[in-house]
Amino acid sequence: MAEDYQNIETRKATAQIEKGLYDRVTKNFHQGQVTALFRNVFESLDVMIAEGKFIDITNYIYKAKSLTLKPIKEPIKHATNGSNKSS
Repeated sequence: MAEDYQNIETRKATAQIEKGLYDRVTKNFHQGQVTALFRNVFESLDVMIAEGKFIDITNYIYKAKSLTLKPIKEPIKHATNGSNKSS
């Protein structure tokens, strides 16, 4: 996932999330880490769909079944030292 997102056509994904939940989760991450997380989730879902595992995703959404995302091929490289935002 070493793609340069500034040089490809992109779309913005948005969702309404309860403020308290959003704040509890994002207080531990830098904005870039949140962005990377969502990109990785989409890429992992894309791999699962390509492998014919769409039903696993819909079972997670509608039937509260477990879902394990596939690891991405190349972890995102970042400029932080690995510590979280609250350190």
